[in-house]
Amino acid sequence: MRPTPFSSLKRLLRSRLLAVALLVSWAVYSAVGAILVGGDPSRTAQVFDSPLFYVLSGFLALSTATCAWERTRFAIRNLRTRSASRAFIERLATSPPHVVPVIDRASVVSDVTTALSKHRIRTRREGDLLLGVRGRSGPVASAVFHWCLALLFVAIVFGQLTRADGVMDVVVGTSLPDVADSYAFMDAGPWHGAMSADSIGVSSLESSLVVEGLERGVTPYVEVRSLDGAQRAAGHVYANSPLRYGSTLIHRAGHGFLALVRIGSGQGAYRQVVRLDVDRADSTVVPFGMTVGDASGVPLADVEFDVDKDEADSLEAESLVVRYGAPGGRLQEGDVRTTVLRIGEAVEVGNGVVLVLEDVSAFARLNVVDDQSVMLIYGLFVLLAGSLGVAIFVSPFSIWVLLAEDDEGCATLKIVTRAGKGDLGVADRVLRSIREHCDRSVAS
Repeated sequence: MRPTPFSSLKRLLRSRLLAVALLVSWAVYSAVGAILVGGDPSRTAQVFDSPLFYVLSGFLALSTATCAWERTRFAIRNLRTRSASRAFIERLATSPPHVVPVIDRASVVSDVTTALSKHRIRTRREGDLLLGVRGRSGPVASAVFHWCLALLFVAIVFGQLTRADGVMDVVVGTSLPDVADSYAFMDAGPWHGAMSADSIGVSSLESSLVVEGLERGVTPYVEVRSLDGAQRAAGHVYANSPLRYGSTLIHRAGHGFLALVRIGSGQGAYRQVVRLDVDRADSTVVPFGMTVGDASGVPLADVEFDVDKDEADSLEAESLVVRYGAPGGRLQEGDVRTTVLRIGEAVEVGNGVVLVLEDVSAFARLNVVDDQSVMLIYGLFVLLAGSLGVAIFVSPFSIWVLLAEDDEGCATLKIVTRAGKGDLGVADRVLRSIREHCDRSVAS
């Protein structure tokens, strides 16, 4: 009979080689992707929102679900208490794997039951046949583990489709609404709904915070409030300790300084926002450079803004260090001048064009992630850990003991066992216990 496409697909999904290949490919892809992202949310979509990631996760979920279905069928069969068939009893009577001689036929059932009970094996008698089972929860836990694993891959894909991941810079003492315009970068999945519009504020930014004896570095205190002003969540945000509320996580992503500089005078004046990031690797300020022109657009000077190191370390900047020189030289050659501008002070950079520092403030960079799958994934991890532990340490075991007679008319016990892979030595221990109890009964 020619196989159908469905049966061929089912056979393919049942392949252990395919499952291992998919799992290794998925793990390698995720590990390399995490390295490429490097903690930059703006690059996450390029790696984990790709069709290749969805295809790998989908096939891995189908392969795991196929395995889970087979284990579920086995677990259900193992839970059912069925009578042994006549053919099974005949095979056991004619070709038993194990035979134990019996002297005292009257007490043999009691002896075997006592021996099995010491191994936590529950027994049921059907005429001359004694059936014992234990570890029924092991196969059930194995099925639960594989279903949870399949759901985990589905949840990860669902999370990518429904999550929103963005970065916002919040000036200390202010707040921003949770809307798209507040983010310097935003990546939202196609199934993500509307933003919450909650207020996300930074009430303080500490240059050093010690928690449980560990230095946490520059740490913002973040508050989230609803539209009516009610506080939803608040707390310090540092590495491995995001602020959680609902499906939203707020991570610390860095800090820096925002300055407002007025350039020019009169009707031609305009304001320039100067963003000075602090490099997280060495805690140095990354200078902000620009070219200033006259009213007609002719370049007058290259200008570079920086923050004094002491003020940067204290997060209480009240001035900017300004370096300026001839345009096109990138401030590397020629007449380069340096001055310190305090708030309200001005400097002329050429041809009557002045720069006025109007304000400078520290900001905290927050990575705001709204992911509906987070709690589901946490729950699945708990179930995975629990079910894996039960599946490993609780191995199924069954034993059938038939009281029969040998060719010489002497009573014997004909025994067959079936053990799971978790404890291959259990059969020998149980058989040894049965022999010891039967011998003890004869001796008494």
